[in-house]
Amino acid sequence: VQEARVRLDQLRSELITNYVYLPVEIYPAAIKQAVKEIGAKQYSQAEATIDNAMNSLVEEVEVMPLPVSLANDAILDAEAKRSTDKEQALWDLDYAHEQMLTAERLGYFYGDTEDYKTALQHIENLRSAIGGNSEVDNLFTKAKVSVKHLVDKFRTHHAVEHGK
Repeated sequence: VQEARVRLDQLRSELITNYVYLPVEIYPAAIKQAVKEIGAKQYSQAEATIDNAMNSLVEEVEVMPLPVSLANDAILDAEAKRSTDKEQALWDLDYAHEQMLTAERLGYFYGDTEDYKTALQHIENLRSAIGGNSEVDNLFTKAKVSVKHLVDKFRTHHAVEHGK
């Protein structure tokens, strides 16, 4: 089982960011109290005070599917290159499309296919219209907004319980 976990972890397709917040109402006061207790040679009380402060930390986790993030970046790259290198811009849009399909295959849009389908449609519309400049700006905006919406949905923080 342990070996399987190591192998499966290598297949991870998401970026996980942990945020730890110090409660400003609790933590500084606890540190001051612990320093006073250490000065008074009340070491076990100081340790308990520090433990209480550590248990007051708030941790949140952000899970971002790597394919969605890569699709977002590819759309931004395509927009930057569309007027100077249309072939590269088309390649970037193809890459964004493939990354969205990969995210869907990995199950990131299970139960939430509407936003996914909208983002895919905007990417396809962009690809079709890349030859004409009149509609391209509007399509880039729609594609960026719809994929950014997905990025933002995954960026919502989820509280993680702390305890000893």
